[in-house]
Amino acid sequence: MTNEELKVRFKELMAYNQPLNEITVLFEQALDCPVLDIAGDTEEGYRLAKIIWHAMLLEMAEQCMLYTQSSREQAGILQDYYRKKAGRVK
Repeated sequence: MTNEELKVRFKELMAYNQPLNEITVLFEQALDCPVLDIAGDTEEGYRLAKIIWHAMLLEMAEQCMLYTQSSREQAGILQDYYRKKAGRVK
């Protein structure tokens, strides 16, 4: 497969899965979550937004869990690559 072919496949996957729709649904659910004390949160900055975003990413990752061990291993290698590129070597 070429880089261009992979770009097309990835674009098709994103069009099919519509991640923004899932993010919107999960955010609306977070607003109704009784555990989050939104009104009582006095923190400045993005603490609560980051908590919600983190939980969303974990949920979305679980929804698209890879089935085979070799695919999970490859994803782990790619995640390590991302960390190295960002200067966060494990």
